[in-house]
Amino acid sequence: MPKSMNLETDPDKFSISSLFWDYEVSEEELQALLDNKIYQAGIVSRQRLFVRILESWSWYTILKNLDRSILQELLTDPVLMELRDEQLRENYLYARQVLSK
Repeated sequence: MPKSMNLETDPDKFSISSLFWDYEVSEEELQALLDNKIYQAGIVSRQRLFVRILESWSWYTILKNLDRSILQELLTDPVLMELRDEQLRENYLYARQVLSK
Protein backbone atom coordinates (compact mmCIF):
# COMPACT_ATOMS: atom_id res chain seq x y z
CA MET A 1 0.00 0.00 0.00
CA PRO A 2 1.50 3.40 -0.97
CA LYS A 3 2.52 5.72 1.84
CA SER A 4 -0.43 8.03 1.25
CA MET A 5 -3.01 5.37 1.58
CA ASN A 6 -3.02 4.55 5.28
CA LEU A 7 -2.67 7.70 7.31
CA GLU A 8 -3.84 6.27 10.62
CA THR A 9 -1.25 3.51 11.10
CA ASP A 10 1.65 5.88 11.76
CA PRO A 11 1.40 8.03 14.89
CA ASP A 12 3.22 10.86 13.10
CA LYS A 13 0.53 10.98 10.46
CA PHE A 14 -2.78 12.77 10.79
CA SER A 15 -6.21 11.22 10.57
CA ILE A 16 -8.18 12.32 7.55
CA SER A 17 -11.41 12.22 9.52
CA SER A 18 -10.06 14.90 11.87
CA LEU A 19 -10.27 17.27 8.89
CA PHE A 20 -14.00 16.65 8.73
CA TRP A 21 -14.97 16.69 12.40
CA ASP A 22 -18.02 18.73 11.40
CA TYR A 23 -19.36 16.10 8.97
CA GLU A 24 -20.65 12.59 9.51
CA VAL A 25 -18.20 10.75 7.32
CA SER A 26 -15.98 7.86 8.33
CA GLU A 27 -12.22 7.51 8.08
CA GLU A 28 -12.76 4.58 5.71
CA GLU A 29 -14.96 6.64 3.37
CA LEU A 30 -12.46 9.49 3.32
CA GLN A 31 -9.62 7.04 2.72
CA ALA A 32 -11.53 5.54 -0.23
CA LEU A 33 -12.10 9.07 -1.54
CA LEU A 34 -8.39 9.86 -1.23
CA ASP A 35 -7.57 6.57 -2.97
CA ASN A 36 -9.98 7.58 -5.77
CA LYS A 37 -12.07 4.46 -5.19
CA ILE A 38 -15.25 6.46 -4.70
CA TYR A 39 -16.41 9.77 -6.17
CA GLN A 40 -17.85 11.24 -2.98
CA ALA A 41 -17.96 10.43 0.76
CA GLY A 42 -21.28 11.66 2.08
CA ILE A 43 -21.34 15.28 0.97
CA VAL A 44 -17.55 15.51 0.74
CA SER A 45 -16.15 15.54 -2.80
CA ARG A 46 -12.57 14.67 -3.67
CA GLN A 47 -11.92 18.32 -4.48
CA ARG A 48 -13.30 19.42 -1.08
CA LEU A 49 -11.06 16.83 0.60
CA PHE A 50 -8.05 18.30 -1.18
CA VAL A 51 -8.99 21.85 -0.19
CA ARG A 52 -9.27 20.82 3.46
CA ILE A 53 -5.91 19.07 3.31
CA LEU A 54 -4.24 22.16 1.85
CA GLU A 55 -5.89 24.49 4.36
CA SER A 56 -5.25 22.27 7.38
CA TRP A 57 -1.96 20.43 7.00
CA SER A 58 1.49 21.95 6.73
CA TRP A 59 3.35 21.50 3.45
CA TYR A 60 5.74 19.10 5.17
CA THR A 61 2.87 16.98 6.49
CA ILE A 62 1.41 16.84 2.99
CA LEU A 63 4.75 15.77 1.50
CA LYS A 64 5.19 13.13 4.18
CA ASN A 65 1.70 11.66 3.88
CA LEU A 66 0.74 11.89 0.22
CA ASP A 67 2.45 10.35 -2.77
CA ARG A 68 3.43 12.34 -5.84
CA SER A 69 0.44 11.31 -7.97
CA ILE A 70 -1.93 12.74 -5.37
CA LEU A 71 0.22 15.87 -5.03
CA GLN A 72 -0.22 16.57 -8.73
CA GLU A 73 -3.99 16.41 -8.41
CA LEU A 74 -3.94 18.31 -5.12
CA LEU A 75 -2.23 21.28 -6.76
CA THR A 76 -4.54 21.69 -9.76
CA ASP A 77 -6.19 25.04 -10.53
CA PRO A 78 -9.73 23.97 -9.53
CA VAL A 79 -8.49 22.96 -6.07
CA LEU A 80 -6.22 25.95 -5.57
CA MET A 81 -8.91 28.42 -6.63
CA GLU A 82 -11.10 27.19 -3.78
CA LEU A 83 -8.53 28.10 -1.13
CA ARG A 84 -9.80 30.96 1.01
CA ASP A 85 -6.38 32.43 1.80
CA GLU A 86 -4.76 34.18 -1.16
CA GLN A 87 -1.24 33.88 0.29
CA LEU A 88 -1.73 30.15 0.80
CA ARG A 89 -2.88 29.86 -2.82
CA GLU A 90 0.23 31.69 -4.02
CA ASN A 91 2.45 29.45 -1.89
CA TYR A 92 0.93 26.32 -3.41
CA LEU A 93 1.15 27.74 -6.93
CA TYR A 94 4.86 28.21 -6.30
CA ALA A 95 5.15 24.67 -4.88
CA ARG A 96 3.46 23.34 -8.02
CA GLN A 97 6.01 25.15 -10.20
CA VAL A 98 8.91 23.74 -8.18
CA LEU A 99 7.50 20.21 -8.30
CA SER A 100 6.99 20.38 -12.07
CA LYS A 101 10.70 21.03 -12.74
